[in-house]
Amino acid sequence: MFISDVVNRKYQTEIASNTLVAYLPEYIVSTFCVVGVNYRKANTNDRSLFSLSEDTCADIQQYFQAHGIKDILILSTCCRTEIYSYTHSPETLINLLISYTKGSSELFTTIGFTKKGAPALHYLFEVVAGLQSQILGDYEILGQFKKAYLLAQKCNTLGAVFQRTCSLVLQAAKEVRTKTKISSGTVSVSYAAIEWLKNKNIKPTDPILLVGTGKFGKSVIKNIQHYFGTSNITIANRNIDKAQSLAASLNLSYIPYAQIEEVAQTSTVIIVCTHAPHYTIVPTFFKNTSTPKIILDLSIPLNVDPAIKKNKNIEIANVDEVSVILNQTIDKRKLEIPEAKKIITHYYQEFIDWLNHFKHTRHIDTIKQKLEDIKHWQMQVASPPSTTIKNVPSKEDYEHVEQTVNYLVVNLRKKKSKGCQYLSTLNQFVTS
Repeated sequence: MFISDVVNRKYQTEIASNTLVAYLPEYIVSTFCVVGVNYRKANTNDRSLFSLSEDTCADIQQYFQAHGIKDILILSTCCRTEIYSYTHSPETLINLLISYTKGSSELFTTIGFTKKGAPALHYLFEVVAGLQSQILGDYEILGQFKKAYLLAQKCNTLGAVFQRTCSLVLQAAKEVRTKTKISSGTVSVSYAAIEWLKNKNIKPTDPILLVGTGKFGKSVIKNIQHYFGTSNITIANRNIDKAQSLAASLNLSYIPYAQIEEVAQTSTVIIVCTHAPHYTIVPTFFKNTSTPKIILDLSIPLNVDPAIKKNKNIEIANVDEVSVILNQTIDKRKLEIPEAKKIITHYYQEFIDWLNHFKHTRHIDTIKQKLEDIKHWQMQVASPPSTTIKNVPSKEDYEHVEQTVNYLVVNLRKKKSKGCQYLSTLNQFVTS
């Protein structure tokens, strides 16, 4: 059962309302959970098995929407595949992840994880702020979460509570970026790839092949141009129009995707940034090759067949291997963690405060309707007996209602006695 269902049933049935409403914030937080796999316990190969494409994420969320279930958001990147939800059944989410991927329940038991309640909610804040990234402070996660958030909104799988959660999570992440140095320095996986290549004595004349022209591929190839001063780069993509467009913008060459094998044989460096569900670079490409080569597989799932490593003239590295060279910058960023956590704690408390207000939502809506009824009644009483045209409240009348409701909201936030505040509000309304 998902929390949106619980909250709705609670308001509809009014079962044990005083007790449940009093502890609603704690109750809602206790139902938040996250399940998934990430780089901490899963290597690149294992993460690949649990990765989800954007289309698959949409299919899952549309399935939930069709069954009237809200409160689910899916984040799948090169470092993690995680499902966040307000639910009593994390097992449902685990089964969902396994059924839509190539991962098994046995493997998930070994490398997967589940977090519940306040620790899970703090974890989400830290993920989006970059504190849980493989490269501490990685700025890309913020955009990736925004994309996942927009997809969940489009699929209508976020209830009111989850909407507010995401809003505050994003606000916290932005403030961490602007008020700390957690993301200082040029550090990203694409930059790590450049640093890794710098140690391989790449010359400006060495031919380079880029396979994949997505956002990540564009970033890598622009960095290569800048740091190596080379234009001896060929671009390939399944969509030849995208390859042509990127090549034209950078004054580079491009080839049809079918020519990858031919060009790979003559390239010194091959960089793969695709998201194909199968290997796109395979051993047969190099069966007649004896010249040294470097292959960077920056894809999730892996797109370079590991069997190529049997060729002693070819060196292969993946995302995990190129990321280890950034330790020096990461050490500086670690000094910013305490300040980042202070910001997260502030927004976490703001969320709790919002929940304390949210628990009064139904009662506020009810009293607003009652105030509008009183205004109608006052106007009817004030009308002459001979009046045949029903009086309609003016704009000022409705503003009076809104001002009174705002007065109630402020007092409910500051004072705990709900009943007294309702009586005070009614008195304020009828005497003003």
